[in-house]
Amino acid sequence: MLAPPTGPETAVPLPFTGRADALRWHQAEQANLLALTRAAADARLEEAAWQLPATLHGLHIARGSFDDWITMADTGLHAASRLDDPRAQAFMHHTLATAYKESGRLEQAAEHHHAALALRTRTRDWAGVAESANGLGLVHLWRHEPAPARTRLEQALAFYQQYGPAHRVGPVLNNLAYAAADLSEPQQAARLAHQALAVYRDTHADTYLHVDPLLLLSRIAREAGQPDQAQPHLDQALALLEDSTHPAFEAATRLEQAAVLREQGHHNQAFQAYWACETLQRTLGNRTAQALAHDGIGQTLRALGRLEEAIDFHRTAARILRAPLTPWNLAQCLTHLADAHTDNHQPDQARQCRTEALTLLAEFTDLQATALREHLQALTQG
Repeated sequence: MLAPPTGPETAVPLPFTGRADALRWHQAEQANLLALTRAAADARLEEAAWQLPATLHGLHIARGSFDDWITMADTGLHAASRLDDPRAQAFMHHTLATAYKESGRLEQAAEHHHAALALRTRTRDWAGVAESANGLGLVHLWRHEPAPARTRLEQALAFYQQYGPAHRVGPVLNNLAYAAADLSEPQQAARLAHQALAVYRDTHADTYLHVDPLLLLSRIAREAGQPDQAQPHLDQALALLEDSTHPAFEAATRLEQAAVLREQGHHNQAFQAYWACETLQRTLGNRTAQALAHDGIGQTLRALGRLEEAIDFHRTAARILRAPLTPWNLAQCLTHLADAHTDNHQPDQARQCRTEALTLLAEFTDLQATALREHLQALTQG
């Protein structure tokens, strides 16, 4: 993306031996790169000030260094705005949206995706329109809004299939698989996940991209009450991560591994996997995912009969999920907290949690939400 330098003092490109080498370089130079971006902006070197964070977009995704990522991209957005370059502005909005989404700040993510979509539509950048539609679909997915997620993702798929690039079809198929799973369509979800894997193979995609559809196939089997059938998919994901450096995918894999172990009754191992996930997510700064790990630890401790500790972990998860508010995840967490209070002979606290969860669920109409709402109503009315 950056124009190659010219002249007698042209720098020699760094000879990275692979992905891990590049990530180590980025970690070592991260503070300097941020300072360089700020210096370029202060000197009104606008092209450099937006092109540097644009060039580092992929490394930022891989490393998940959200604070520096957002600061650098915001600096780049202001530089692109001063240039009045709509394509540069769109990409800076896109990288900011990605950073906010990955760190669990979905309102800000949606704002920047909408801004990028408007700019890309205006400039008839159809591949960019597809990218923004896919991003908005992911925001809907993370908010547990599977129907609007599917609409956005189908829009992205149509644009990618018509205009390319072909390698972007795989991630959209993967995201559509997650939407189908959240819409209680497990067979369709599995079919789409396998299609995504096929596209990844055909386009020689990075191996770490195979992890996400494999985790979904594991989840589908686990949620069907077949954790042993989930294990082969999980094992494949873990094997792929042995040769890859991607903390966010590693954390997601540990979360699914913990859930499978818990369903298999291996509670001590599940606790360790949840804790590994929590540690990774704390390092990454993804507070929502960190809360999910705390919630899973609470469920595991409840199964072990350690109810007071379980309640503490569920309360910690709930506190995180209130700021910023994530209604679907908080409703599920409060349901688990209520169950722990019930087992601990605290009916008033359990009723309070279930009542709040029902209030949070009022905005959701999908089958999963309906089933959870009916379950909670039966318990509160019983």
